[in-house]
Amino acid sequence: MDDAVNDDWSLAPPDPDGLHSRWERMLSDTHLPWRVDEITDSDTFQASTRRRYLADLVIVECECGPSTGHRGRYEIENTDDEYLVVLMTLSGSEVVCQGDRESQLHRGSIVVWDSTQPAKFRVNETLIKRSLFVPKSALGEYGARGELSHGVVLDSQSPSVQLLHGYLHSLSRTIDGLPLASIPATRNATIELLAATLNPESILGLGTDSTRVLAEQHIDRNLRDVNLTPHSVAQAIGVSVRSLHRSFGNNETVSSLIRTRRLARARDELGRGDSIATIATRWRFSDASHFSRLFKAMYDITPSEFSAMSYR
Repeated sequence: MDDAVNDDWSLAPPDPDGLHSRWERMLSDTHLPWRVDEITDSDTFQASTRRRYLADLVIVECECGPSTGHRGRYEIENTDDEYLVVLMTLSGSEVVCQGDRESQLHRGSIVVWDSTQPAKFRVNETLIKRSLFVPKSALGEYGARGELSHGVVLDSQSPSVQLLHGYLHSLSRTIDGLPLASIPATRNATIELLAATLNPESILGLGTDSTRVLAEQHIDRNLRDVNLTPHSVAQAIGVSVRSLHRSFGNNETVSSLIRTRRLARARDELGRGDSIATIATRWRFSDASHFSRLFKAMYDITPSEFSAMSYR
């Protein structure tokens, strides 16, 4: 997405620069690239957006009139990262299509869509919505990369979904006043709550096997331990190494989770004044070069570039 600058946009007729093109540009700058197909009534159409950043997360509130649009191959190729997007309808109605799903959204509806897949929208009446954009790599820090069916509508009556809805409402209202030092913790809490909402069995341990949950808790408490290994984790929670590996499935390993969590904690400390070498050593990377390579692979940006962004 664009550089991390909080902003507020609005447009309304008459518009000498072209209402259609300006709405498409506003939508693409704040909601990832989209192609606007039609504005139902250009004489009355109005739109406004409020975009706020929380580190690498983005919260966008949008109000707009009836219109339609889509994301095709061109728009997907021109999206700078892979995102999972949580869309909450606050007022009005909209239809969102992704994959073979067509979701009818009304006040209180929450749908999750994937930026890597084609999508369409149709706003039927004046709509007010809130969107949370989360890089899939960020969800990977909590063992969930958003592997959901496209266009999934969440159960708005579920306690975890209601908690997420209320939390994001409060966050949106208070984000402008958050102290800089609290941004990393707030960002991590947001991702963890979202991950728990999207994948409760693997994140909260509601399934029959709690091995992974215990392993993650031990890993988080001992990330700075130089001797933290799959063997030490298995020993600490009282299971065999084989059982521990089996609890992680086929797409992730214990070692990769340790590495991912360490990268996340190191990222939180960039821009606070310590050198990259010091941070790399603190989080048990062999050296600054090794840390930088892993960081670049995980976040598609170098530690020095990320640190420079933190000073903006």
